[in-house]
Amino acid sequence: MADPVFTMKGVTKVYDTGGAKVHALAGVDLELPGGELAVLLGPSGSGKSTLLNILGGLDHVTDGRVWFRDLELTAMRDRELTRYRRDHVGFIFQFYNLVPSLTARENVQLVTDVARDPMPAAEALDSKTGIQVLEALHQINRDFGTATVVITHNADIQKIAHRVIFFQDGRISRIQENTERLAPADISW
Repeated sequence: MADPVFTMKGVTKVYDTGGAKVHALAGVDLELPGGELAVLLGPSGSGKSTLLNILGGLDHVTDGRVWFRDLELTAMRDRELTRYRRDHVGFIFQFYNLVPSLTARENVQLVTDVARDPMPAAEALDSKTGIQVLEALHQINRDFGTATVVITHNADIQKIAHRVIFFQDGRISRIQENTERLAPADISW
């Protein structure tokens, strides 16, 4: 694998929910190299989405440090994080992040309006099934050497990953490396 695209050292994220403190991440250390497709697995509330939000510049850490290549994300202000997201990050959200009053095309257009070099909205709608989305991610990961992170509740998707990172209670509980990987079309749904 290539040099790390993302490096996390001692990352902690605590949410204050009106008096109760929720430790979403508790001292996570992780490197994600270029060309790696990683799958994050774990129960709801284990820290997977929080980790992805921090890597994507959508959330700030409570403690610890995070780098994207040589850029320290934890040192960036909101305006710099917006530029970082626009220039370096891509997300495919679950359905609940869609604006319900907009059509599918209009929801996609919202993303293309803020991207520096967007695809036409009609092309972003070609992937109609989960397998097609995974095939697109797999191809981008392979062709461009991106660090790709997938969160899923479908445990079979782990079979396409280079590494599977298991979360429990805000920590990485174990990491599994796949010596043999399946193509997205070969996993069961």
